[in-house]
Amino acid sequence: MLSSNEESPVYDDATGELTLSNKKSSMLVIDGQHRLYGAYQSDIDVELPVCIFYGLDRSTEVQYFLDVNSYQIGVPKTLRLELEKFTAEEDSEEYLLRALYDELDENPASPLSGKVARTKSVTGKISHVAFQNALKPVLDKAPFKGFDLSQKKKVLINFLRAVETILQEIFDDCTGQLKPDTFLCEFSKLIGDKLPFAECSLSRL
Repeated sequence: MLSSNEESPVYDDATGELTLSNKKSSMLVIDGQHRLYGAYQSDIDVELPVCIFYGLDRSTEVQYFLDVNSYQIGVPKTLRLELEKFTAEEDSEEYLLRALYDELDENPASPLSGKVARTKSVTGKISHVAFQNALKPVLDKAPFKGFDLSQKKKVLINFLRAVETILQEIFDDCTGQLKPDTFLCEFSKLIGDKLPFAECSLSRL
């Protein structure tokens, strides 16, 4: 966010270019100083989105600074994780977690289908944060670690379906009252101890 003291910046309609003066102190950085300095120090060209105000007096510039730094709301972590799937490399842990999260939500056979909250925390639904907290400890456990992505998806869904069936039998079909993260918590705790079950649930498909 910049404030310019130029009275009449030059804008070219044909090229869409805005020409600004290189005169010293013609611009004031209201917000974004650290990003600008990082770009300046970088060995490569860095493009930064910019919002430029013209004709602001000093008190208005100060008010903008106070507003931005006092009332801005950070991006929720679960939304950040949802967006990062577009940048995750295919063989990374982040990519694997996103793929399993999508399977949990999109596979009609999943007991938790439609019970995820991708962009913010919602009571009674599973956010990216809760999902990763439950699944990360499992990723390096055998035999789960040795499965390919398709097999991991099958094990996850089969395990959760088995937990759902057991809970329905024990609690007389009142699983709707159980929190979705209960399923994932059990998966995280038991998968390392129930290896024969995991292997069996995979081999039956």
